[in-house]
Amino acid sequence: MKLHFAVATAIFSLNITTSPSSVLAHEQAEPHGNCGKQLSGLINLPADDAVHAYTPASFEWWYWTSHLEAEDGSKFGFLDIVYTGLYEAAPGTTMPLQWSDTTISDIREGKYHFPGRAFLPEPAVTVPNGFKFNIGENNVAGGDGRDVIHAVVDDGAKRYLVDLEMKSEKASVQHMADGYIYDYARTRMDTRGTITVDGKKLKVHGHTYFDHEYGDQLYVMATVKDWTWISVQLDNDSELVVLVLNRQDGTKMAWADLTDTHCKTTRYNPDEFTLATTGTWEQADICRYPMGWTISIPRASIYLQVASSIIDQDIFVPGMDHYYEGEATVNGWDHGPVSGRAVVELTAFCGY
Repeated sequence: MKLHFAVATAIFSLNITTSPSSVLAHEQAEPHGNCGKQLSGLINLPADDAVHAYTPASFEWWYWTSHLEAEDGSKFGFLDIVYTGLYEAAPGTTMPLQWSDTTISDIREGKYHFPGRAFLPEPAVTVPNGFKFNIGENNVAGGDGRDVIHAVVDDGAKRYLVDLEMKSEKASVQHMADGYIYDYARTRMDTRGTITVDGKKLKVHGHTYFDHEYGDQLYVMATVKDWTWISVQLDNDSELVVLVLNRQDGTKMAWADLTDTHCKTTRYNPDEFTLATTGTWEQADICRYPMGWTISIPRASIYLQVASSIIDQDIFVPGMDHYYEGEATVNGWDHGPVSGRAVVELTAFCGY
C-alpha cells in the first residue's frame, strides 16, 4: 500500500474539490483455496500485471521487498519500487513520467543505503501480461509471478549490484478493488541471485513480497492524513499484511490479511485485530515516526512483535517525497513460537 502523499501534491496537477465518502471502502478479498489459483474478476491476472492507461488521476506502481541471506551469513533487505503517472510539464500540459526508488538495508553493517530517486520522462512500455522498466540503473522485467531485477544501489558510501530472479510460490491475494484503488500481492516469491558489494559477489536467497497497485488513486490521496503498512513473512510459511490508514476527516480504514501455508487468505476487520506502537523516532526534527509495533489477532491466536532492523531507513526526495521503508524482524506467537522478517512503510509522518 503506497499512496505517497507528497508525490501527489508536488508533481501531479489535479484539482480535487470533493471526494466520495466511500472512496476507501472495499469488500473483503475472496480466499484462495489452492496455490495455483489466479485472480479474476475486478483484478484479472496475468493481464493486470501490465501497465494501465494513463488518466488525469491515475497513479501506478510495482513494488518488491526482498528479505535475503548470503552464503557468508550476511543479511540484506532490498527494496525496489517503480512508479508511473502523469505530471504537469507546463501549465495545462501533462506528460507521462516513470521513476523508481531502490534501497539496501545491510543488516550486518547496520546501514541503510538510498542513492536517490531515478527518473525517466517517458511513458512506460506496454508489455502484455507483464512489465518491463529501464529507469537509470534500475532494470525490472517480468509478469505472471516470474520477475527479474538488475539494479545498482550506490549512495557514495558503498556500491551494491543486485541481480535477482523471483518466482511466486502462492496464489495472488486481492487486497483492494474499490473503483479507485486496485491492489493485489504475491505474498511469497522464492528469490535467488547475487549481490555484489564493492566488487565482492555473494550468492543470496530468500523471499520477496510483491504488490502492484493502480487506479485513479489521486482522488484517495486528497483524503489521507497518514498510514502504517506492514508486510510480514513468517517462518511457518504464512504471511500477514496490515494497514491502518488515518483520513484527514478523523475516520480511518484498517484491515489485516492473513495468508496461510495452503494459500487461504482471511480478512480481519478493525474490531478483530490491533496494531499498537511501542515508541517513536524523530528524524532531523522533521519527521516523527512511530517505531516498534505489536500486532494482535486473538481469533487467529496471533501475537507478533515487529522491530526495525535499522532505525534510520528514511527515504527523502527533496521537494517531492519523505517516507519510511524499513526492513524489520518479527517474533511472537502463531499457534506456537514463530519468527520472521517484515517491511514497514510509514507515510505522511513528516513536515515539509
